[in-house]
Amino acid sequence: MEEEKFKSEMALTECQRQLETLRSQLKEADVKMGELQALLTLANESRQASEEEIKRIDSKREETESQLRIAEAEIKTLLSKIVSLDAEVEKERALSAENAAKSQELEGELSKMKCEVELQHEIERKRVASFNQELKITQEKELAVAASKFAECQKTIASLGLHLRSLATLEDLLDSEKSSDVSSEESKDHENGERWGLHLGNLSSGSEVIQVTGGALRLKNGSDRESSLSINSSFVSEKTRSGFGEFPPEVRVGFNMKTSIC
Repeated sequence: MEEEKFKSEMALTECQRQLETLRSQLKEADVKMGELQALLTLANESRQASEEEIKRIDSKREETESQLRIAEAEIKTLLSKIVSLDAEVEKERALSAENAAKSQELEGELSKMKCEVELQHEIERKRVASFNQELKITQEKELAVAASKFAECQKTIASLGLHLRSLATLEDLLDSEKSSDVSSEESKDHENGERWGLHLGNLSSGSEVIQVTGGALRLKNGSDRESSLSINSSFVSEKTRSGFGEFPPEVRVGFNMKTSIC
């Protein structure tokens, strides 16, 4: 019986020892379980963080994909614009080449027109110079002819002076014979318009005629040249003791010369 008791005690001791071992293992298991629970908590937190990161990454990926789609659409638009710009560039190049050709053509025409204008200007300048030269020669000729006519008129005036002095002498003779009829003749001459004519062949060269008409005295010679003196009627009709031989200082004699130059 003791032996059984001893065995029972030994078995009890063994059981206690195993119990302690199991308790120790249980504690270790609890510790490990706590650690595992902590690890599980950490794992859950990490998983949640990973899930959130995955969600954030997915959201960012979706945003990136949306931006990529927008960028692709913009790229397509830009490519279309590039194609359109290339077409416009080609069109502008063709137009520029056409404008360059037209510009060269216009420059050629402008140069040609400039040469023609310069030629016409030179011709016009020569024509004007020739015209001025001809005009100068013509004016010189006209001045020479006018000077010649003026000299002839001066000679005519001198001849008229001689004729007037001759008229004065003749009038003195007539006055001595008809002194009683002077007043009546002067009145009659004034009423008839002071028109009278004399032919003085013996006092001139034989081919000159003096006419006094309405206060105008004209001298005509054989070469059909005519000179005229405009005198006051008071000078023609006035009679003094010296007759027509002296010119009263208040009388003005006007001389008109008409010349025609071809």
